[in-house]
Amino acid sequence: MGVTRAELSLVELFAAFSVALVLTAFPITPGGIGTVDAALIALLIAFGVDSSTAVAADLLWRSVWFLPQLLVGALAVAKVGWDRRQDRHVAS
Repeated sequence: MGVTRAELSLVELFAAFSVALVLTAFPITPGGIGTVDAALIALLIAFGVDSSTAVAADLLWRSVWFLPQLLVGALAVAKVGWDRRQDRHVAS
């Protein structure tokens, strides 16, 4: 993402993501969307990352965090729909 170790150490990065993960345990909004993102971006900026890189890191983290869950959920819904369709054909 273009951030060097001189700008942000691994400990600071781990601290920012750890605080963001802890905040997901007490979400104000579903999934903590908005509040957790604001906290993560603010912490990254406080540790010295520029704002555009902090926003990009947050978007990348959210996509890695939610996309696998959405994919598994979509596959499960498709499987249930397929099973129900097969049951209707067998019953007819």
